[in-house]
Amino acid sequence: CNAFSTTYGLNVVQLRPGNNYGIYQQPEKMIPFSVANLINGKNIEVYGNGKNVRHWLHAEDTSRAILQIINDKNTSDVFNIGSGFYLNNLELSNKILNILNLNENRLTFVDDRPGHDFRYATDFSKLTATGWKPTANFDTELEKIVQWYVENKSWWSEEYIQVIENNRKKRKGLEVLLKAFEKITDKYNDINLVLVGNFDTKHSKLFSKNQRIEVFSGINNNHLIKLIRSSIVNVLPSINIVIDNHLHFEGFGLV
Repeated sequence: CNAFSTTYGLNVVQLRPGNNYGIYQQPEKMIPFSVANLINGKNIEVYGNGKNVRHWLHAEDTSRAILQIINDKNTSDVFNIGSGFYLNNLELSNKILNILNLNENRLTFVDDRPGHDFRYATDFSKLTATGWKPTANFDTELEKIVQWYVENKSWWSEEYIQVIENNRKKRKGLEVLLKAFEKITDKYNDINLVLVGNFDTKHSKLFSKNQRIEVFSGINNNHLIKLIRSSIVNVLPSINIVIDNHLHFEGFGLV
């Protein structure tokens, strides 16, 4: 945004909100996904030890902040939007369980995401200097939100099924790919392979045609390239491998 604003002389005001929550949130997000899981007889999935901290901001506070900034006619500036309310994922999960009168046996700890951010923190003092301040009480609003999802299953149930299916395909795809890598590294234990995923989060689809997974090898060896090609294609026959300076694996065809 800064580069575009400077290059073309446009007035661009950037807003950086915390973790938004509220009703009508897509069921892929933590609060609605956790509630939906519990309603459907599943458990809340907690990444790692659940100690990852998030900065929770109600959607209505975010909306008021946006209107405040628009009305103030700010020029080419950056504003963080926050609430000052921090909660780790395990604490949040327990609050949801308490609202639904469930106990901790409805928690399932799953493998942490690679590179999972430990803490989100926001300095929003520039915004409060304009006269805006957050007003939502997290515990009060969370009870309302949980009840809303309980009473409006028809709104989110179809998309929730798609989220479950996407998660299943993601895990299956990564497991298959990692098994192929293990075969390679077992034979060539001096090779370092790094997996980088670029996921199409806009449509919540995993391994779509627009995605790319890159494998970087420190060894420029034609035999190695052939080995990787054959190993991966044998496991994922629909894959398309393009080789230049790196190895690019595109079009997994898992959705």
